[in-house]
Amino acid sequence: MDQCRLCCSRCGHVWSPRGTRRPKVCPSCGSSRWDGSSSTSQDSQIQRLRCNQCEYEWVGRTDNPKRCPYCKSTSWNAPRVNRFTCNRCGHTWVNKSSNPRKCPSCKSTGWDQLSCKLQCRRCGYRWKANAGKTSEDVRMCPSCKSTHWNETPRMKCCRVCSRYFIVRNPEQEVCQACGSTKSSYRMVCNFCNTEWSSTSQQSSTCPRCGKPNPMDDAMDLWTLGRFKLKYVCDEGYNVIYLWEGDIPVASMYSHDFLSEVGMTAKTFAASIRSPEHVETWKRVARSMYDRRDSYKENIPYFMAKLDLCEFDATVLALHFTGMCPEAISIRMSLRPSEIRSSFDRIMQAYKDTGIKVNDSLYTPDPISYYDTG
Repeated sequence: MDQCRLCCSRCGHVWSPRGTRRPKVCPSCGSSRWDGSSSTSQDSQIQRLRCNQCEYEWVGRTDNPKRCPYCKSTSWNAPRVNRFTCNRCGHTWVNKSSNPRKCPSCKSTGWDQLSCKLQCRRCGYRWKANAGKTSEDVRMCPSCKSTHWNETPRMKCCRVCSRYFIVRNPEQEVCQACGSTKSSYRMVCNFCNTEWSSTSQQSSTCPRCGKPNPMDDAMDLWTLGRFKLKYVCDEGYNVIYLWEGDIPVASMYSHDFLSEVGMTAKTFAASIRSPEHVETWKRVARSMYDRRDSYKENIPYFMAKLDLCEFDATVLALHFTGMCPEAISIRMSLRPSEIRSSFDRIMQAYKDTGIKVNDSLYTPDPISYYDTG
């Protein structure tokens, strides 16, 4: 049975009484004449008041109350003051001037200018560039001081000492620990674990996933039973893959991974195969496995935003997690050519809708970025 609901004619508050008797006062404004009854001429002259600062409306007990009951402003009846929000630090303040010179919190003179969000690919640190600056104007990461902050670090395993190192010179690829260079022609795809022999080291291609030069692309971080955590450098982007058997079930970009575990690229390279970090890899693998189907949440969005079919929207949703076309083809049990055809249709859809793809900038939420683009 529906309960009776009452409305105060003074402040507009709506509530449900506890009993059947008429309430004496409104529980919000405390008025005893909440139902519109009036016995004095003074009550009939009561007017609704409005705060000029927050636009809150209420019925006061006097014609000139001290402050607004909502924002507590004592200048509720004065002209509205200018309220500003700093785009650099998010601080909100009021000012008599219509154009303040700087933010009173962070002291930035470019508080009203839109700033570019950046993320270091070496340590995962995120920050906002100075007003009017782009990624090309930033010389180094303010956290790790790396001048190559916007370049994805490429790692390889030395075939002599089995240590991992960051490639500083792509033409030489010298191990920083023992000084040796690559010399083996035995091919093992560290992406899908396929092994084969090749007479040429320059033009080797995995017969299963089709990835070129697979020995230089991936390395194992952690293994437990059928599960394996892999680090893959693919076309300028570093991605962490979680494999279950011979199927990639989840992936995430390395800068998000570094930010989650609190490492830099240098400390990450030193921690690979270290017994001290086994629990870290295990925790990351468990988290990735729990989120393995989270990509499905974006499928309806891509279908509506880009007018894609469900198959192409699924491919794009997997790709947004960092999964490369070869991994998508293995996960969906399809030929690589079918996935490449899907990507051709996706890029045509981007072109038709006018959405520009810029992978050189860090975007914390690409979905909302497309909505505002």
